[in-house]
Amino acid sequence: MMLNRSLPIALLFVLGSCSAKDETTQPQMPAPPPNEAPSIDASAATPEPSPPTPDASEPTASVTELKATVASVQLQEDCPDAAVPASPASRAVPATPARRAPSFAPGPMPCIQSRIQIAFTAVASSEVRIAIKAARLLAEDGTTLSDVAIRAPSLWSKNGYTSWDEVVAAGATIQASYKIAPPDWRKVEAATGKTSFGQTFLFEIAIDVVGKTLTIRSNPFTRQQPTAIPT
Repeated sequence: MMLNRSLPIALLFVLGSCSAKDETTQPQMPAPPPNEAPSIDASAATPEPSPPTPDASEPTASVTELKATVASVQLQEDCPDAAVPASPASRAVPATPARRAPSFAPGPMPCIQSRIQIAFTAVASSEVRIAIKAARLLAEDGTTLSDVAIRAPSLWSKNGYTSWDEVVAAGATIQASYKIAPPDWRKVEAATGKTSFGQTFLFEIAIDVVGKTLTIRSNPFTRQQPTAIPT
């Protein structure tokens, strides 16, 4: 009789022990995946600006040592060249300006420099030095309308345009730019008998290449009306 009474008690003890183990044992969750670096779409990067590349329609001229093509012409204004900063020793201490009432007048309009961009390719096995001999504005039929002053040669690189010594390395193809002083438009209009805006022009440059003259012309272009920029 005693044995029969102890069996239910022992059974209840074993079941209680199993229930306690189930409550204390937590299920093992899988470890979270390691952090992954976000993927970058290389195609979304903004490309650096570059000068226009001449296409097959651009007229190209060449001599034995060099080929040249006018990539673009922009006739707008002739802006003052940036002043060369003075050395620290030569800088005078500026006087303290007198106080003035604030001015609400609009500021000056930005100046858009006229320029021409030219692609050069050195065909020679050694470097080629060039020099601009003359630049001219032509009518669409090739008639010379005005001589044009050209200055400040610069060379395109990954850092933008920098000053250039007008030397093309052997076998190199480069993009160069020159500033242009626009012609006297009143004389141009007197010669053509109509306004210069909307007219079609050509730009011609004579280049000295190791004693030879290389003459190149641009594709036809028009003089555009200046764009008003709100201030």
